[in-house]
This record gives sequence, structure tokens and C-alpha cells, in this order.
Amino acid sequence: MTMALLEVKDLSKRFGGLVAVDKVSFEVKSGEIIGLIGPNGAGKTTVFNLLTGFLSKDQGQVIFQGNDITKIKPYQTVSMGIFRTFQLTASFPGMTVFENVKVATFGKTGGLDSDRKTKESIELVGLQECETLFPGQLPHGYLKRLDLARALATSPELLLLDEPFSGLSVSEIKGLTNVIKNLQARGITLVVIEHVLRELMGFANRVIVLNFGKKLAEGHPEAIVRDEKVIEAYLGKRWDNAA
Repeated sequence: MTMALLEVKDLSKRFGGLVAVDKVSFEVKSGEIIGLIGPNGAGKTTVFNLLTGFLSKDQGQVIFQGNDITKIKPYQTVSMGIFRTFQLTASFPGMTVFENVKVATFGKTGGLDSDRKTKESIELVGLQECETLFPGQLPHGYLKRLDLARALATSPELLLLDEPFSGLSVSEIKGLTNVIKNLQARGITLVVIEHVLRELMGFANRVIVLNFGKKLAEGHPEAIVRDEKVIEAYLGKRWDNAA
């Protein structure tokens, strides 16, 4: 059997009397796209924050490429091959698209061959016509792509995407979906938090469902949309009928 790229064991986080993440365990194999879904407040973003060191863990262990990274700090994630995006886009407004992405190349390689890596990353997300534009000149969908281009500039092994489709139109979602599928084809592993379920279910290899901080279900998208516990907690009967 192939060793998991990422192993999460009994991950837990408490905020006072609130248990935000409760003994969550899962594995991610190299080359997979994993969907992480659940109602608002289910603990999805908290899991990302725990995996990348933005929050300290109360309990649990995280193994990445066979190495224990349980006590990882946020500044160490890029050099280890992990990059996460956030729900809200962020960029340097006074820098062009090219400059925004080029800065990211210094995170892992120290800027070695930075121009080539920058151009490659921009092309992978379809922003090659926008290299000289500033973020303020880009539509929201392109800002999401800029976030992805910066991530790719660090040569990640694992991408953690937090609601990449948030605020996008149907056509923008379709375009970004194609970009994500292309990244998987290039061997990049992804874990994606998303509420646009119809699109996510179309490309995720497996889906993990959280509810009240606990793992409620895990499996193939077709099985998840028919799981009675998931339907009751999140998706609703109408989704099940449509599926």
C-alpha cells in the first residue's frame, strides 16, 4: 500500500467550553483531491489552522511525508511543501501580478530561477495576459487565481484550499475547477474546503464530512450524498433527490 502523504490522528482543539475539533482522524494519499465539507462552524477552517500551525493543538498528531509535524509553525509550512490559501484573497496592491507571484518563489527556493518559476505558475492558472496588471485591476475570480499562482510558486506537495469558489460566478467556478483538475494531473495533492458542493463532488476523489467538530462521514462523493447522517446534518433531502 502507498504511504499516506498526510496522516491526521485524533486532532482536537477546544476554545474554553467549546470543542471545535474533536478527535478527527484521516489520511490523504499523494495525488488525491479530498473535499472537506460540513455546516458553518463544523470545524473545517480550524482543522486547516491546526495542520499549518496557526493554532496550537490540544491533542493529536500530524504526519507529513513520514515526518511528525505536530508542532509545526506557520513560517515552516512552505519549506516543508505545504501551502494553504484563505477564504479572503490577499495580495500586494502596489505590485503587479508578476511581482506578486515572484515574491512567493523566495519562500522555498530562495528565488532560484524565480522568473521561470513565476511565469510557469502564472500560466498554470491562466493569468499570462495579466502579468503587468495590479490586483486592483483584476476581477474577483482572477484574484482567486492569483492566490493559487502564488501557492504554485512555492512548489508545494500539498495544497490546502479554503473555499476557493467563495464569491465566484458560475463561469468563474467552472474555470477555476479546470485549473484545480490540471493541478491534480501535475501530481499536486489538494484538500479543499468548499460549500459549492455540486462542483466539488464532481472532482473530489473522497469527501470528509465534519459536524460539530467530529468526523461524521468519509467516502466517495456518490456515497456521501446518499449518507442519511450527512443529509440530515448538512445537505438536506432536496440535494439527495437531485443527486
